[in-house]
Amino acid sequence: GLSFFKSDSEELLWRANINRLLELFDPSDVYQRILIAELNRHLGNFEECLEIIVKLDDNPQWARYKAYYSEDCKNKSTKVFVLSALFNPRD
Repeated sequence: GLSFFKSDSEELLWRANINRLLELFDPSDVYQRILIAELNRHLGNFEECLEIIVKLDDNPQWARYKAYYSEDCKNKSTKVFVLSALFNPRD
């Protein structure tokens, strides 16, 4: 597949930076947990992403997040999706 990395070492550096960034987030903050889930999805850590997303409370504001992340994790997609699209169904 098409990669935006010019070399394996560039990808390793990107992964190391993402892992350092993850250490900065506060998992007690729900919005930061969503960012943690998203970064894990980009790293291909789909189970970790899903584990975080399914634990969001049942507030309707999280329904689309749960649906999108669940679908993308099931499909093993690391691609970026636009958060504003969460308010419009994927058709």
